Amino acid sequence: SEIFALRGMESTIEKFKPVIIIELSEDVSKNTGIDGNEIVLFMMNRQYTMKRIFKCGHTGVPGESKSGYTNFVFFPDGKTDSD
Repeated sequence: SEIFALRGMESTIEKFKPVIIIELSEDVSKNTGIDGNEIVLFMMNRQYTMKRIFKCGHTGVPGESKSGYTNFVFFPDGKTDSD
């Protein structure tokens, strides 16, 4: 699951502040027992802002996905998709 990968690269995230793209899925959450909110909190605690990636490629405020799969981009605070 993504949370394990994020924890494994925690020092890299802290040092280099990369932009990170993650797909969150209701199915994966159910199968692994990992809540997507855990990932969001992990990133927010490291001063990241989350935006949803829409099919057209634009980013915006996260909302509910009808498909159950949603791609998100996490930007370090102070950096945006226009940078």
